[in-house]
Amino acid sequence: LAPSPYSIADTSTSSGIVSDMGPVILSAYPNPFSQNFVVQFNIFEKSNVHVEMKDIQGKTVYDQNLHSVRNGLSYLELDATGLANGIYSLSIATEQGTYTVKVTKQ
Repeated sequence: LAPSPYSIADTSTSSGIVSDMGPVILSAYPNPFSQNFVVQFNIFEKSNVHVEMKDIQGKTVYDQNLHSVRNGLSYLELDATGLANGIYSLSIATEQGTYTVKVTKQ
C-alpha cells in the first residue's frame, strides 16, 4: 500500500465508534474498494496516530505512524492495487485508544 500525505478536512461530526471520550469517527470509503480508498478519522487532541491494516490471517499489509496529527477530522488516501481481494481489518491507534473497521477489496 502506498499512502499519500494525510491532511485535515472539515471538523463536522457524526455518529461513529464511541469511546469514553465521546464519539470517535473512523471510516473507510469506498467500502468495498477496488484500488484506492480513504481512511477518515477524528481525534480530539493532538496525537501520534498509528495506522495498521491486516489481512484475514492477521498478516500486516500496511503499517504507518503519523506524528503530531492535529485534533479534528483527518484523512489518509491509500493505494491498495497490490492487495489480493478479501476482507481486511483497518485500525488506528491514538493516545485515546484503538479503533478498528473492516474493509473489503473486490
